Amino acid sequence: MAQKFNDAKDTDGLMVYLLPPDLAARVTNAIRAVAAGILSGTIHSGVAERHHGDERTVAQYREALRELLEAIPTRA
Repeated sequence: MAQKFNDAKDTDGLMVYLLPPDLAARVTNAIRAVAAGILSGTIHSGVAERHHGDERTVAQYREALRELLEAIPTRA
C-alpha cells in the first residue's frame, strides 16, 4: 500500500479504480476509517490545531471529510 501511495505522487493522485481489487478495498477502507476517526475525534489530523481559532477553516475541513465519506461506496 505504501508503495502505491508513493507512486501516486508522480501522477498527482491515487487512482483507486486502477488498483487490484483487494488493494483497492484495503485503501478505501483505510481512507474511510481515517476520515471517520478524524470526525469522531479518535484520530487527530492536526488541522484543527494548526487552524485554532479559525472556525470557518475547521468547519470546511470537517464538511470535506463528510463529503469524502459520502463519496465512498458502502460496503456490500
